[in-house]
Amino acid sequence: MTTTLESLKSLAKQFNQHINSHDLDAALALFDDQLIDHTQPSGSAAGKSGLRGLYDMLFTASPDLTMPLEAISAEGDMVVLHGMYQGTQQGPFLGVAPTGNPFKSYVVEVFRVQNGKFVERFQWFDQTGMMRSMQTPGGSAPTMGTRAGAAPSTSSLADKKKLITTYFNEMVIPRNLDHMVDFLASDVLDHSSPPGMPGGVEGAKMFLGMSYASFPRTDYTIQHVIADGDLVTVVFLIEGAHTGTPYFGTPPSGQSFSVQCIEIERIPGNRFVEHWGGMDFMQLSAQLGLNLFGEKQRMGGQQHEAEAQRLAHQYIDGMNTGNIDMVLDVFAESYVEHQVAPGGSNLGNTKADVRRAHEMLAVAFPDVQFFLEDVLVDGDQVVMRVRGEGTHQGNFFGMPPTGKKIKWAGVRLLRYADGKFVEGNSELDQVGILQQMGILPVAPEVFDTEANKNVVRRLLLEVNAGNPNAYELHVAPDVLVHFESAEAPVKGIASLRRDDAGLRSAFHDLHLEIESMTATRDTVATRVKFSGTHAGNYMGMPGTGQMYYWSGVFTDRVVDGKIVERWTNIDRFTLLMQVGIIPRFG
Repeated sequence: MTTTLESLKSLAKQFNQHINSHDLDAALALFDDQLIDHTQPSGSAAGKSGLRGLYDMLFTASPDLTMPLEAISAEGDMVVLHGMYQGTQQGPFLGVAPTGNPFKSYVVEVFRVQNGKFVERFQWFDQTGMMRSMQTPGGSAPTMGTRAGAAPSTSSLADKKKLITTYFNEMVIPRNLDHMVDFLASDVLDHSSPPGMPGGVEGAKMFLGMSYASFPRTDYTIQHVIADGDLVTVVFLIEGAHTGTPYFGTPPSGQSFSVQCIEIERIPGNRFVEHWGGMDFMQLSAQLGLNLFGEKQRMGGQQHEAEAQRLAHQYIDGMNTGNIDMVLDVFAESYVEHQVAPGGSNLGNTKADVRRAHEMLAVAFPDVQFFLEDVLVDGDQVVMRVRGEGTHQGNFFGMPPTGKKIKWAGVRLLRYADGKFVEGNSELDQVGILQQMGILPVAPEVFDTEANKNVVRRLLLEVNAGNPNAYELHVAPDVLVHFESAEAPVKGIASLRRDDAGLRSAFHDLHLEIESMTATRDTVATRVKFSGTHAGNYMGMPGTGQMYYWSGVFTDRVVDGKIVERWTNIDRFTLLMQVGIIPRFG
């Protein structure tokens, strides 16, 4: 069977049309039953089942999802769909609760075609950009505008493909960032650049330089280069290990990774003038334990988990709007409730009894509001961690109204089956409620803020002295460390030791001077001035012999003479400018 470029593009257009109409059965009919899908994360369903799981998850998150196209490219037996996901987030997505915000995110689908079917698939879409857009009121769009036709094509397809391979062999692989100007136009438009990065060549050098620093050893394998018009798509594999500097706030773990990447370059002549794509951050996050996407979910179980998440949010929405029918809809008709009321009296365990309990709560707290803080899904077990608050205006288990604003925490434990909750139990802070009502006394909390300050002071003194046991002396073994804007904390002293060692290897005389300390209750905020001589390699930049200064703030929570939680905010930007990794401003 002869495959023409027109037939390849026609097949890709059919797939796009079926996705836009949410006809998954028709879309999947275009794929061979033995589909090789390089995109699905480890542990998820393979082939067509995994692809169905991915799009089920996307359609659950955004019932109005569409994929408008920027271009379709084809060469040989390969075809590239180059477009954008756009829609409104109305369901959970990778741990992000529904926001109702519109979103846009670039996407690239690459297929190999054989006998009129898609037999191999690669995909990149900007997951972090999509999540950022979903969480931005009013939505946020990626960089728009294209340079198609801005410059006439003056090089052949063979020349464009040769330029791509030369770019990898002479710049990317040997890490020769100074050579980047020989390949990128000075005003190159990068549609995939992270927020805050400068434009043009300097931004590209900065981003790649930071990746090089986190992953000192990387191997690249180019799998496909597809040229059509002035667009060149390169599909490649990148392998390495996280042994360098922290990445997205996560200290180096030594963990290896193998991640699929897709990049599209617009090359009218002998320079790249436009760029889309990058590595699969979902794969990278899972392999390195970065937890960039909230709970580490597997795509194969996304549909099941998304439905359980949806029911949890429906339960809360029903409570907050006073719609008891909406609340009861999440429970099966045969639902069994094991909750026991205060004092040991059983309210009953049927769905009708659940209605009665919620109606009693609405009478006691007419303005009750619940906040869903977390939903854990493990097989058929679902745990909802919530906060509740309301004004005590009605009888509550025999306690007359006090008119007081009451807040409490609670946990709902449920079993999920066949699309409904079928069994459940719960625990809530009953003692806390009684204390706020004035029925039980509240024990006063006593904090020794000076002693807490001394814990932090002694730690910094030991760190400055180079004591290898400094953290063990003053920090709890299971400390939670929040590195800058990382989405999840890192547990354990090892993360602090690695971060300290990374700086000290470049600045052998590293010194931290306390400029101010502020303490309230169990928390101490310490502003420090860092100084050190740049004698060793720092993020790929060899030592200059210069003394550099930068600042930072440590916010520590101290319990029983040990730091149990730390938030770091370090002005690494100023350090990067001094070292010369990024240009100085002003």
